[in-house]
Amino acid sequence: MEIRPHDRKALLARGKTCDKLKWYTYALIDLNKLLEIDQNDAHAFRVRGNVYLGLKQYENALADLNKSLEIEPDNAHTLRIKEHVYLNFNR
Repeated sequence: MEIRPHDRKALLARGKTCDKLKWYTYALIDLNKLLEIDQNDAHAFRVRGNVYLGLKQYENALADLNKSLEIEPDNAHTLRIKEHVYLNFNR
């Protein structure tokens, strides 16, 4: 990401890819950087919430998913991820 380190689309794409590969540490680096640039990116909060779910950091996951829902209240994908957090929270 040296050529355009503040490219929001590239940061999100790489964060999502790292999440899918379960490279959570790398995903967090890109998503945190993106959220420093744009604190109102609901998609970034949703993906980072999913990363936290993968890391079993349920409180952080809920915080990010709730922030995403504040920005996009009716996002079904975010609501589904939030459901998975609640299903795993007490295990």
